[in-house]
Amino acid sequence: MHVYVTRPNGRGFDVPEVKVAFTLDSKNIGPLPVNPDHIATGHWAASGVQIPMAGEWKVAVTVRTSDIDQVTVSKNAQIG
Repeated sequence: MHVYVTRPNGRGFDVPEVKVAFTLDSKNIGPLPVNPDHIATGHWAASGVQIPMAGEWKVAVTVRTSDIDQVTVSKNAQIG
């Protein structure tokens, strides 16, 4: 799994932390946390991420921008 953090102009932006969580509400599964590693400027990645079953998963990405500030964005994704 790859996560890219960019500025509005599209350039990579380093932040202190990125976390991802997968939730399958219809089966009461999750959140399943993923803590990707920092690879390069604005690029985070995690290998071996496995989603246990097909379904409409909520993917929540939390980006920490400072010691006290963070934002979480959630989107639904059909997996499988």
